[in-house]
Amino acid sequence: MNPVLVMIDHGHFQYNTVALGLTIFAVILYKKEKYFLGSVLYVLAINFKQISLYYSLIFFAFIIGKSLQTRKLDLILYCGSAVVLT
Repeated sequence: MNPVLVMIDHGHFQYNTVALGLTIFAVILYKKEKYFLGSVLYVLAINFKQISLYYSLIFFAFIIGKSLQTRKLDLILYCGSAVVLT
């Protein structure tokens, strides 16, 4: 929310802050265990700016780790369906 960063970013027509904001909200939703909505927001961040693909391996590893830790393999299909539907 730094105004100087937002002005510079929007001045060069990059709009990286929008994709970064969507990614941060996805992380917050993952921490609150709202995986479907978090996956939707992360896919929207990727669709807005492909630079968000840098974080995709981290999101994938988190979902795989969480599903193996809780022994709920449905979580992978649940988040995968969110990605496909988005």
